[in-house]
Amino acid sequence: MSDMLVGLLFVFIILLVYFAVTFKQKEDYLVGAGEARKKLLEQLEKDIEHKLPGVDVVIDTETGILRLPEEVLFESNEFELSPRGQAAIKTVADILADRLPCYTKSIDPNGLRCAGQEESHKIDTLLVEGHTDGDPIRGDLTGLGNLDLSARRATRTYLALTQAQPGLDKLTNGDNVHPTPVLGVAGYGPHRPVTDNSGRPLPDAEKARHRRIDLRFIMVTPKSDAAQQASKMLSSR
Repeated sequence: MSDMLVGLLFVFIILLVYFAVTFKQKEDYLVGAGEARKKLLEQLEKDIEHKLPGVDVVIDTETGILRLPEEVLFESNEFELSPRGQAAIKTVADILADRLPCYTKSIDPNGLRCAGQEESHKIDTLLVEGHTDGDPIRGDLTGLGNLDLSARRATRTYLALTQAQPGLDKLTNGDNVHPTPVLGVAGYGPHRPVTDNSGRPLPDAEKARHRRIDLRFIMVTPKSDAAQQASKMLSSR
């Protein structure tokens, strides 16, 4: 009986060490992914400020956001990009085409390629997000005007990016089994306002900051053990 208890205790210790090592590996991976995203955002901010002087670009390295204000891209209550907005998005597309290939893979053999060092941490999703303030749109009887406006603005921005640089919509998350396109679109209307340092929505005096296009970078995260095994089985076929 004592030998059995010692054996069970030994097995328990081995399992505990295994889970501790696995947890540490995943924690290190997430930290590394966060650092890689921060590096990318800082590079993009620097590039945009250099090529679009006077444009107030904001990055948030904690949430992975690069923010473009409405006044640079759209006229009030319009979803078509203004001439200034078209020029700005073309510049952003060129910058993304230069930087993103090092954090993604392309399904196009002749598509965009990394000109520098490949990053081990890949981008899973790059969402083009449209946002508005909470003021109702004149003539809107459905109450969905702002939501519709934000979705249309995000879509127009997505189209402008991919038309300026067609290779952007061929970039994937790097999964060899199920490669998924990185670029996506979302419209949130007024439901995700910009907040202050305490997490509260900005006061009405600053509501113009709610009207924006966000580029949200989401990194690939570690798969569960079962998902990893399934991926290995599928890739070996």
